[in-house]
Amino acid sequence: MKLFITTLTMIFISFGANAFNIGDLYKYCKPYQSNGFNYNELTDNQQFNALQCLSSLKFMFNIGSKTCVYLQSFYNSEKRVSRDLAKKLSFLSAVLANSSNWQKNINAVIASFNVFAENNSQLWNEDVTLHHDKFISNKFPCFIPIPVN
Repeated sequence: MKLFITTLTMIFISFGANAFNIGDLYKYCKPYQSNGFNYNELTDNQQFNALQCLSSLKFMFNIGSKTCVYLQSFYNSEKRVSRDLAKKLSFLSAVLANSSNWQKNINAVIASFNVFAENNSQLWNEDVTLHHDKFISNKFPCFIPIPVN
């Protein structure tokens, strides 16, 4: 059964254009969190949904982490960074990136998403990727220093 669920998850991940709305992803993630982030005692359907939750949020987190590395590398490659450029990079990092400092704990990302979804039910029909900055970037910020001068 686990091999079947893993195979299906990999198929869904490979489609790429399979974006969830906030309400659907919340319905997938909440039972997993309510069960202590444990697959035991979840139904087969809930286990499948938990894997979709995990893979979707981990994918968003990993893309944000890579974006942070790229922005920081660009910042560090410049000989002299103007305050204006640093502000622009800082803005981009706030809306597109996140640190990778999460101690390999996807559960914190899932909990952050669930709190966001619970507090913003009016957004449940919107694509979750449009709001990832509010529950990932805000909780795991990518730091771009802004020069004082």
